Amino acid sequence: ASGHKYVAKISGTLSVGQSSGSAISVTGGTDTFTDLTQMFGSASIADYIYSLETATAGAGIAKLKELGFDFSTYRAYDAGSIVSVNTSGLKVVGKNLYNKADTTLEYNYYIDGNSKLASWNVAKTIIIPCLPNTQYTISKVSSTRFACGYLTGAIEAGASVYGLVTNNPATSITVTTTENAKYLVAFVYSSNADTLTFDAIKDSLQIELGSTATPYEPYTSKTTPLSPIDLRGLYKIDANNNIYADGDEYKSDGDVSRKYGIVDLGTLDWTYNPDYKYFYAQLAGRKQVLNSCISEIYTTIDSSLDGNSDDMRIKLPANSDRVFITNNAYTVATTFKTAMSGVYLVYELATPTAETAKPYPEYINIYQGGTEEFIDERTLSAPVGHDSDLFEVMTFDDIVDAVVSRLSNRSVRETPQEETTEEPTEDDVR
Repeated sequence: ASGHKYVAKISGTLSVGQSSGSAISVTGGTDTFTDLTQMFGSASIADYIYSLETATAGAGIAKLKELGFDFSTYRAYDAGSIVSVNTSGLKVVGKNLYNKADTTLEYNYYIDGNSKLASWNVAKTIIIPCLPNTQYTISKVSSTRFACGYLTGAIEAGASVYGLVTNNPATSITVTTTENAKYLVAFVYSSNADTLTFDAIKDSLQIELGSTATPYEPYTSKTTPLSPIDLRGLYKIDANNNIYADGDEYKSDGDVSRKYGIVDLGTLDWTYNPDYKYFYAQLAGRKQVLNSCISEIYTTIDSSLDGNSDDMRIKLPANSDRVFITNNAYTVATTFKTAMSGVYLVYELATPTAETAKPYPEYINIYQGGTEEFIDERTLSAPVGHDSDLFEVMTFDDIVDAVVSRLSNRSVRETPQEETTEEPTEDDVR
């Protein structure tokens, strides 16, 4: 669509651009291509990222990486994945947090004299997600290369390694992360210096919580199925152009703070305005703030809504609980209602509700020193507050308390929606 902003990956290089018509032509071929306007469901966020890129080359890409988007694969627009996460299990990991079978944790980096990651095809560095403000001890058989620290940003050449401890002949190193830590780094091998093989080092490598190296144990994990619960959310941009994620929160004790509702647009009662060519319907229970929503097929518009010039747009005004849509393929409300069946809108609730995931179907066996992690089935990054990307550290007593609480049924509170027949004023939309 005209005016959409996008990011393309051409020969390994990311670039941000905008469309000037119904199609976008990119020379040089593309490895990946993503419509940012559709992905965020918000023209304002995509426009801001584009403005950063046009002002300073690379600034828009840096902002996207800061938000966690690496665009290593093609991202087709899929609002269902962006706004909803189906949490399917609780993954319990034993003492050793390093899974030697997972080769995606291995990188051909070493740590140079400036404490930065540098590419080197004979080097091997292990990088895993970590918690902030946490102590980790990395232990292995003695070899000629051993340096550990943590990253505060993306995993890439040139990234600074903080809290760096280098002790090549040592058998253990302890690293303490700070508030903004994201990944734990362990440079452990160089084929042109080590007499041991990389596999021999992997067979002895252990990453554990705490400041003391304990006897080696292999990586173990078990995932206990949870009764699914969808988590919803969206990205927002504030008056200072700070982009942040907001969404439902899945707490470690199983409680869910439901901040966002979801509605099938085909269930709403629509009315058509022939002058401005838009449909409108009441959406009771939504928070009356401008465009706090994301749609599967419509992008938000902050300015006046007029179907004579704006097609496939949606607006949730700040002065009413209605939703307005332009879709020039339809002019009859009943036909539009039928066509919208199965098209979903996620929106911010006026009053958050509380829910509880159903109890675990079985007891969870875990000993002190292990970790737990919520597992989901998402295909794209989703801005929801739940413990999925990072390990959730709990003591053994915490685990017991959490399991007991989940084995108790608790009610789900819902906010009733009231109907109204009041007609919208022009200010609602304009």
